[in-house]
Amino acid sequence: MSNGKLKMDNCQLPTVNSKFKRTEVGGIPNDWEVKRIDECSKICVGRDLIEAHYSPIQDHKYRYPIYSNTVDNRGLYGYYDIEEYKGESLTVVGRGVGLGTAFKRDGGYGAIGRLLILFPLEKYDASFLTEYINHRVKIFEESSGIPQLTSVSLSKYKIPLPPTKAEQTTIAAALSDADALITQLEKLIAKKRNIKRGAMHELLTGQKRLPGFEIKKGYKQTEIGVVPNDWEIKKLGEVVEKFVNGGTPSTQNENYWAGHIPWITGADILNQRVSEIRRYITKEALKNSATNVIEKGTLLLVSRTGVGKLAIAPFDIAISQDFTGVYVNNKVLQTEYLYRYFDFKSSMLQSQNQGTSIKGITRDTLASIKIPLPTKAEQAAIAQVLSDMDAEIEALEKKLEKYKMIKQGMMQNLLTGKIRLV
Repeated sequence: MSNGKLKMDNCQLPTVNSKFKRTEVGGIPNDWEVKRIDECSKICVGRDLIEAHYSPIQDHKYRYPIYSNTVDNRGLYGYYDIEEYKGESLTVVGRGVGLGTAFKRDGGYGAIGRLLILFPLEKYDASFLTEYINHRVKIFEESSGIPQLTSVSLSKYKIPLPPTKAEQTTIAAALSDADALITQLEKLIAKKRNIKRGAMHELLTGQKRLPGFEIKKGYKQTEIGVVPNDWEIKKLGEVVEKFVNGGTPSTQNENYWAGHIPWITGADILNQRVSEIRRYITKEALKNSATNVIEKGTLLLVSRTGVGKLAIAPFDIAISQDFTGVYVNNKVLQTEYLYRYFDFKSSMLQSQNQGTSIKGITRDTLASIKIPLPTKAEQAAIAQVLSDMDAEIEALEKKLEKYKMIKQGMMQNLLTGKIRLV
C-alpha cells in the first residue's frame, strides 16, 4: 500500500480477528501495548536560532532546514549550514496556533523556539507516532494566554502500539497513501479553479471568443475597458425589467415562521449558491411584511450585508432585506451570463458599498452599473462553458469529501487495531 496503490473509491481493508482488552486509551487488541510518549521516544526541545549558521535562503552551503513552532509551510523557518538533528524523527508544535501538530522529519535539520522533537526508540515507527499524535491524541493547553505544550506534558500522553515495528510501518504507509491521494486531488481542484478564473477573465472581457461568435473583428476602448467591436456596453437598468427587494417578517409572531415558504438572508449564500434552507414562513407573513417571493431562475444579489454574494434562485424563494432580486429582460440578457459576470466582478460590487452603519448598494447604483453585452447566443455559450467548469470542480470536491471520510474511517480503525493489516 505504500507505493500509491491504495484505491479509495472502493477501499476495503483486510481484517484479522483479534481479541480486545480495555485500556486507558480505549479498547485495543490483546497483543498491542500502551506506552507513554517518553517510553517510546526520546524528547528534545528546540533552542534559540543560531544566527552565525542561519540563512533565510537555501543553497549548497545552507542546506539543512530549520523548523519552528508553526504549521505554516510545515514549520519551515530557514536554513542552517550545520546538521543540528538527524535520523528518523518527528517534531510537535509546542506553542501557539497548531499546538500539538506533529510532522514526520527525515534527514538533518535544525529546530528553534521550544519546538518539541521526538526520536522514536528502535522498535517504534516515527510515521505511526506522527499519525497517532495528529489524529488520536487530544492536547490540552497549559496556558490561558498563548497556548503551550511542554516536553514534560507531552511525555505523559499515552499511545497504543502494535507489537511490531513492521505493523506500525504498514499502518502508517496506508494512511500516508490516503493522504497522498487527498493531496493530489486538492492540487487538481486548485488547478481547475485557477483555470476557471483565467477562463472567466478571457471570456467575460472578450479577450477570447468562442468559435462562431466573432461577427466583427477587433476591439474597442470603452468606459469599462477594452471589449470586442461587436459587443455593446449597457447600464444594468437598461437591460433589467425590475429590481425586487425583500424584508423580514416580525420575529415576535411565531405563526409567521411556521409555514412552508423558504426564506433566506445573505448568510444563506455559500460559494455563490443558496445553501441549506434554515427558515420557512407562512403566506400571512408574506402579506404582512416587506419580504417578496423571487421566482425560480432569477438572480439573487446580496445588496446589503455581504455585498458581492449572489446566486440564482433554485426555486421560488422569499428574501430578506439583504437581497435584491434582479429580473432581466430576457430578450437581450441571459440571467446566467449576468450571474457569471457579477461573480467575476464581485470586488466591483463590493466597492459600490454606501452608508455609514449598514452599508449596501442602492437600486439606483445597481441600475447605473455598466456591463459588456455580447449577443444573447454568445452570452449563453459563455455561461455554459463556465457552468461546465463548475460542474467538474464540484464533482471533484464531492470526491475529495468522500476520500476524507474514508481516511477518517481508516484512522479510526487502523490506529485502534479494529482492523489489522498484517
